[in-house]
Amino acid sequence: MGCRAKYFTLEEKNAALRKQKAAYSRTERGKAARRIQNARANAKLRGQKRTTAGSLSNSKPLPQSLITLAALPLPNSFLFHQTCSGLELINESDILQWDKPPPYDSPPPPNSPHEDRFTRNLADVMHGRQRRLEKEAWACYAQMFAAANVKVILQEIQAAERSLMGNWNELNTYVSHMKGCKRHRVMAKCYVQWQVRKIFNYHWEADLILHGQNPYM
Repeated sequence: MGCRAKYFTLEEKNAALRKQKAAYSRTERGKAARRIQNARANAKLRGQKRTTAGSLSNSKPLPQSLITLAALPLPNSFLFHQTCSGLELINESDILQWDKPPPYDSPPPPNSPHEDRFTRNLADVMHGRQRRLEKEAWACYAQMFAAANVKVILQEIQAAERSLMGNWNELNTYVSHMKGCKRHRVMAKCYVQWQVRKIFNYHWEADLILHGQNPYM
């Protein structure tokens, strides 16, 4: 028995593909992929054109391993979205101890389904809080950019990128070889993912600014 045709015309198939691409572009993975493509395009442009901006080019290209981590999807849970929106009912007090590099001082929890679920919830709240802070930082820079403080923004984000990159190799190596407590390992990976997202965003923003574009539109 043959399979039923999903599309009857080429036009229907193309319309469905466009819809799928539009939906993907709105996801975190899609947005990250687009930023990566833009960064690569800007790097290629710098190689083709000898401009003043090109002479002030951003730091060397980011490692592919870092770009891959920056493109990792964020959670899609209720807790993540509620924390991201800043809902006051979500308790973020326990997050502060994890918003720093490992090792962590908290005692390992007992192995149980309840504790595993708590760790997953903790990670979702961590991601939600960091996503909210990311959006707030972008809004702040957008206001500064509109006020023509372009030079100040560029200096700030380049300094921030250099600072994070200076600790990246040591942090990544440590977390990659962490043993023991599952909660500590999960939260350390959350921390690493957000350090990587910051590095990638800073690098991408600086590239666009150096080429006379507004990354906050």
